[in-house]
Amino acid sequence: MLRLVLLALVSSAFAVYDKHHLAPKFNDFCKKCIEERNGVGYYENPEDCRTYLQCDLDENLNVKVHLKECAEGTLFDGSIVTCVPCEVATCPGSKVPYPQCPPRTPPPTTTIGYTTLPQFDGKCDGPDGWTYLAVWGDANTFYRSQTIGDDTRIERVSCGQWEFNVHRCMCMVPDLQAIALWPFDENTDTKVDNFWTDCAGVELAPGKVGYAAHFNGTVHCEVPRFNNYPWGSALTISFWYDNAAHAKNEREGLLSNGNCAIEPTITMYSDRGHIGGRVLIDNNGTLVTVDLGSYGGNGWNHVALVYDGLRLKLYVNGHLSVDEIAVGSIPATLAPLYMGRDLDCEANGGFRNTNLVGFLDEVQIYDWALNEAMIARLFSGDRNIKMARTD
Repeated sequence: MLRLVLLALVSSAFAVYDKHHLAPKFNDFCKKCIEERNGVGYYENPEDCRTYLQCDLDENLNVKVHLKECAEGTLFDGSIVTCVPCEVATCPGSKVPYPQCPPRTPPPTTTIGYTTLPQFDGKCDGPDGWTYLAVWGDANTFYRSQTIGDDTRIERVSCGQWEFNVHRCMCMVPDLQAIALWPFDENTDTKVDNFWTDCAGVELAPGKVGYAAHFNGTVHCEVPRFNNYPWGSALTISFWYDNAAHAKNEREGLLSNGNCAIEPTITMYSDRGHIGGRVLIDNNGTLVTVDLGSYGGNGWNHVALVYDGLRLKLYVNGHLSVDEIAVGSIPATLAPLYMGRDLDCEANGGFRNTNLVGFLDEVQIYDWALNEAMIARLFSGDRNIKMARTD
């Protein structure tokens, strides 16, 4: 008898939920991570990769540990500091649960009759004898079918924010678009992908486009997603900033991927309203520094940093201000991405405090080099610009 079993497997591969409870049993583990690995931040739970640890220090420099839980169907991957679909998780430094991907909905034990299936749009051969079926009009979902003897099992699978590619027979990142986008209109969350942004104390205020993030000189944002991120040879970073009317320091950090122990390879700051900074390029093992100069002025300024592996360009308020030959790639750093703080480092640089007093708005990051027409669109207020993949 033909039996059809319909299962909803994955609803959101990247949603992360927080139990918000302390886990003192991991204090020693976190202390070692903070001292020997990468400072305060997020680390694997050595006992179970369905959860992860937030290792922090209180005002007295005592270790404080929070146990956090990945969304159902995902496991923590410490190499990229985020929860990933359980099907592809390797759980470095942690224990893989058994089964690694338990069914979210127990299958029925009796025949429940035929289930109405959608219209399919092509099929391909998946792993372990499964046939993958593309769904007409729904790129984020596919069905998989497997027949063993007289039984046919059909399951519905969600790609989350990715799209099913029947030619590759797998979920893939859709057409080129932003990999991170903070409009700061309703909250401090990214509007693409789904990773944690720690902006404790950052408030929202009227900005350049809708609302913006307001930094009062004592707070900043951290994005663990970009810890050890391979920036590579294709990148665009775009944002608006305004701090001239509020500036009290010689230098106030805007974006940086380094801290007081780790030299950043990307750093941008404001010197009383004028954009400055540098980017390090690895050219066959030799680090080349590209100075971003000093541009901009009072009020809101738009900045777009574009790198294509050959040239590094900086657009300020829609105008090309820097265009340097820079063959190579931008190295990763063992630090998160920081917004609103320059971290390299106040004591050594002679600056008392490099926290931003001012605003950031429409922060967008792309893993490809936008062209000049697209930069003009960003300057006009567009967000999440997309382009069809050619690979």
